[in-house]
Amino acid sequence: MWEALTPAEWEAIRLSLRIATVAMIASLPFGVSVAFLLARGRFPGRTLVDGIVHLPLVMLGQVLVARGDIEEGRA
Repeated sequence: MWEALTPAEWEAIRLSLRIATVAMIASLPFGVSVAFLLARGRFPGRTLVDGIVHLPLVMLGQVLVARGDIEEGRA
């Protein structure tokens, strides 16, 4: 299977892995900081921050339903 990939495809895989690694390293401190703040802190706007953090998780399902990829009420 691996020998069937062209050099251009290997380059695309390497580029994807490099970008994913940089994005993960760049977002990790922010994500850990927000998680610690939400888990340990009490501050004004905590509910809003929590909602913003959870928004991508909720919206994914709504987008899939709207696109017709899944039917509402059935996974």
